[in-house]
Amino acid sequence: MANYFPRRAALAAAAGLALIGGALTACSSDDGGGSSQAQNVLYAINILDSAGLHEIDESINNENEIPGDAVTVALRMRAVVALTEWPGDLEAQADRLEGLFGEMHEALDADNPDMAKVKQVVADVHDVEHDLSHAAWEYLLAESGLESGHADTHN
Repeated sequence: MANYFPRRAALAAAAGLALIGGALTACSSDDGGGSSQAQNVLYAINILDSAGLHEIDESINNENEIPGDAVTVALRMRAVVALTEWPGDLEAQADRLEGLFGEMHEALDADNPDMAKVKQVVADVHDVEHDLSHAAWEYLLAESGLESGHADTHN
């Protein structure tokens, strides 16, 4: 079984940064430095991109192994998506991803997981998060006044 400690450390670091960022956002004024909505999208998409969904998908779909932290990742990432105020253009994708994280959590948390169902929902979560990430980075680049170029990375 693969060592998932680095991913857990990355999740902990990302969560810590999100908390710090949220506190800074709450303490800052609205007269510059970007919108708090854009900042919240930035925090959320960084956490989602660092959650290890690619590795979970590969472990389950290529090796038939469910990583020990997959259930927790599904639940926590669902909370990240649910708590984020997504801009209108991203809201439908985020709602879909939140629902898929719920399905992923339910499928993985079963006493005897149905591997066909688990494989499908994990692949769907990975794909939808990838699409949301691409769209979120396009939004963030536009909000920052930068040209988009190639904001797309596969994770």
